[in-house]
Amino acid sequence: MVAMLVFLIAAAAASVIIWRLEQARLDVERAHIATYAGHHAHMIERHIEKALSATYALAALVRQGDGAVSNFAALVEEMLPFYTGVSALGLAPDGIVNQMIPLAGNEKALGHNLLQDPARTREAFLARDTGKLTLAGPFNLVQGGLGAAGRFPVFLKDEAGASFFWGFVVVLLRFPEVLEPAQMAHLIENNLDYALWRIHPDTGQKQIIAASTSAMLIAPIEQVIQVPNATWMLSVSPVAGWSNPGRLALMATLGLFFALLLAAATKILIKLKAHQQQLETRTAEVKTRQEDLNHAQAVARIGSWTFDLIHNELRWSEETCRLFGLPPGAVPDYARFLERVHPDDRARVDQVWQAALSGAPYDIEHRIVVNGAIRWVHERAQLEFDANGTAQRSVGTVQDITERKQIKQALQQSEQRYRGLSEDMPALICQYLPDSTLVYVNRAYCDYFEQPPEALLGQQFLDFLPVEAALAVKDFYLSLTPEVPSKTYQHPVTAYGAIRWHEWTDHAFFDDQGQFTHFQGIGHDITERKHTETELRIAATAFESQEGMMITDTTQAILRVNRAFTLITGYSAEEAVGRNPRLLKSGRHDAAFFTTMWGHIEQDGQWQGEIWNRRPNGSVYLIWLTITGVKDESSAITHYVGTLTDITQRKIAEDEIKHLAFYDSLTELPNRRLLLDRLHQAIAASDRNQRYGALLFIDLDNFKTLNDTLGHDYGDLLLQQVAERLVTCVRKKDTVARLGGDEFVVMLEDLSRNLQEAVTQTRLVGEKILTVLNQPYPLVDQWRHSTPSIGITLFSHHQETVKQLLKQADLAMYAAKAAGRNTLRFFELTEFTCL
Repeated sequence: MVAMLVFLIAAAAASVIIWRLEQARLDVERAHIATYAGHHAHMIERHIEKALSATYALAALVRQGDGAVSNFAALVEEMLPFYTGVSALGLAPDGIVNQMIPLAGNEKALGHNLLQDPARTREAFLARDTGKLTLAGPFNLVQGGLGAAGRFPVFLKDEAGASFFWGFVVVLLRFPEVLEPAQMAHLIENNLDYALWRIHPDTGQKQIIAASTSAMLIAPIEQVIQVPNATWMLSVSPVAGWSNPGRLALMATLGLFFALLLAAATKILIKLKAHQQQLETRTAEVKTRQEDLNHAQAVARIGSWTFDLIHNELRWSEETCRLFGLPPGAVPDYARFLERVHPDDRARVDQVWQAALSGAPYDIEHRIVVNGAIRWVHERAQLEFDANGTAQRSVGTVQDITERKQIKQALQQSEQRYRGLSEDMPALICQYLPDSTLVYVNRAYCDYFEQPPEALLGQQFLDFLPVEAALAVKDFYLSLTPEVPSKTYQHPVTAYGAIRWHEWTDHAFFDDQGQFTHFQGIGHDITERKHTETELRIAATAFESQEGMMITDTTQAILRVNRAFTLITGYSAEEAVGRNPRLLKSGRHDAAFFTTMWGHIEQDGQWQGEIWNRRPNGSVYLIWLTITGVKDESSAITHYVGTLTDITQRKIAEDEIKHLAFYDSLTELPNRRLLLDRLHQAIAASDRNQRYGALLFIDLDNFKTLNDTLGHDYGDLLLQQVAERLVTCVRKKDTVARLGGDEFVVMLEDLSRNLQEAVTQTRLVGEKILTVLNQPYPLVDQWRHSTPSIGITLFSHHQETVKQLLKQADLAMYAAKAAGRNTLRFFELTEFTCL
C-alpha cells in the first residue's frame, strides 16, 4: 500500500516536470525560429529597399537633364544588373508612362496614366503630394504577371525658381523574382513553412505575396517587414507543427519508470528493516562462536590476526594479545608489534614482511621479548591483492615454538663432537637448520667472513645473500628429497662489504620419518670466474642497446653493427659490414661539415652532434651521432665506435611546441606574442627603407550577443571563418593575427613612401575587409550576419613604439564603433589628444 502511494505521488510529480520541460523546449524552439525568420525578413526588407533605390538614381538623371534623359535605354540597361529583383525602369512625365526599359513584355504599360488608374491612383497621388517614394502592390500588372511598382515623384524648377511636378520615375518589381536574393528556399530546407503577406489597403483582406504551402500555418512566428507606405508580414512555422509526440512519449516513459523505481526502492527499504532484525539475531550467534574460537586458540597456543592495509588497522585475537603480553582487546599497530620483536630479529622480520607485500610468502620464526623473557614464535600470513598487484588485506597466525627451539638447541650441542674433522679443511663448511639459522661453521668459513664463530652462529645463512638469491635458494631447498638429498649450485654471498660468488654442494639430512632436519654445505669462492663471465655478458648486452652502434677500423670500413643500427638506418648487418659509413649520407651536409667533424675526432678523440642521414628507401631522418676513437696502449687509434639515436620525432615535437607558443589554437593565426615580434621587425624595416606600414585593429560588432544566444561553438565557428576571410584580403608578406576573443589585427608592411598613397593603400584593404566580413556566415544550421569595426594607424621611421601603435589602433577602432559600427576610422593625433 505504501509503495503504491509513493508511485502515485512520483507519477504526478513527473507529469508536472514533463509539462514544464515541454514548455521550455517550445520556448527555445520558437526563439530559434524567430531569429532565423528575422534574418530572412531583414534580407527581404534590405533587398526591396535596394531595388527601390534605383528610383533615386533615375530621379537624379531627370533633374540633371531638366526633364529630359538622353540615352535612357542604354543607361537603364547598365543599371539593371546592379539592382537584383528589378525587372524594368520607366519614366512617366505628368503621370503618363512614356518609356519602359526593357520594352519587351512591358508594351502595355506605355501610355498608362498613373494618376487616372482607379486601382492605383491612391499611391500615385500619395507620392506626388508627399514627395516620397511609394510602393504599390503586389497587383496584376497591365503588361501581365504579378508585381509591385515603386513611384518616386520628380519636381523641377521653372524660370522663376518655383517648383512644379514633372512626373514619376517608376521601378517595376516582379514576383517571385524579387524574393530570390532573400534565399527563402533555406526555410524549406530547414523544414519550415512560410507565408509572405500583407493586408490589402482597399479590401482589408489578407493578401498572400509568396508562400511555401497553401495550407494554413500553425501558430506561426510573425516578423514585420517595413516597405514604403506599407507593412508586410513574414509568417514562419515548422512543417510538422510545434509538438513532438515521440519526445513526449519518451519523457512520459522515463517518468513512469522513475515512479516505478521509487516505489520498488520503498518496498526494498521495508524488506531491509525486516532483515535488520534477523541480522541482530545472527550477530548474537557470531559473538558466541567468537568466544568459542578464542578458547580454542588458547588451548592450542595459536593466535590469529588480521591487517587492513588500506586503513592501516591491525586486529589481534585474545590469544595473540596474550602471547605478546598485551591485554585482551588492545588496539596494536605494526610499530608496536616490532617493539615486541627481539632487537636482533627486527630487521629480518620487517624484510620478510616487505617482501610479502610484493607477493612473497610470509612464513618466519623469530624471537620476541615479553616482560623481559625471550620466547620464540612462528608466524604465517596470507595476503590478498587487487588487480594491480597492491596488497589489500592479510590474515595470519602466530604460534609459540619456544619448546621446539629448546629441543633444537640441544640437538646442536650433541652434534658438536662430530665437527672437529672439518675445522682444518680449506673449503667453507657450515651447517644450518631449515629456517637457514647457522648451527656450525668451520674455521675457513669464519676466516672468510672475518668473524668469530660466536658472531655467526644463530645468524640466518640467507642473510648473507641478496634478497633475490635468498628466494632462489629457498626454492632450491624445497626441491631436495630423501631420494635426492644433495645438489650443487651457485649463489652470491655478502663478504668483505661486497658481493662474492660461491659454488656450494649442499646435503640435506632427514630423520627416520623422512622429515628434513638440517643442511650441511661445502663452498668454494668462484668470484673471479663469475666476474669474467659477467664482463663478457655486459659487453654483449651493451652493444645490443637501444642506441644504434657501429664499429669501423681506421680505414672506416664497417666491422660490426647492432640490431638498433638496422632499425634506425634500414640497413641490415649483411648490407652494412665492409662498406663505408658514407652509404648513410643524405646530401644535406657539404664537405666542410665532414672536414670539421673529422678534425674534432683527430684532435679530441671524439665528436658528437646532429646529422641528417638517408635510408635505403630514400626517407631522410635526423640522428644524434657520437664518434669515439678507440686507442691502444701507445695512444694510437685502432677503431672508431659510432653511436646514433634517431631524434626526428623529438625535432617534430619541438616544432609543434614552437607552433603552440606563437599561433592561436582556434584560428591557426599568429597570436599576440608572434604579432609583437613581427611588429618590432616591421618598425625596424620601416626605419631602414623609409616606407610606411599600417596596423588595422578589427573588432566584431555584437559578437557577445551571438555567443550568449547560440553558444561558444557557434562563436568559435564564426571566428574561424572570419580568420579565413581576413587572410584572403591581404598579401602573403602581411600579417593577420588574433589577439583573443573577437579581436583581430592586420599588419601591412612595405607601403608607399608617400603618406597619402600609404593611406589610400590602407583604406583599400580596410574597405575590402569590410565588404568580405559583411557577407553572411553559414553556421551549422543557419546563416548569420556580422559586421566589423576597424581602427587604423600608420607607422614609419621609428616614430612610435609597439605599445603606442596598438593603443592608437584600439582608439581608432572605438571611434569606428562610436560612428555606428560597420565602418573604419584612421587614428588622428589631434582627434584623440584628450585621451
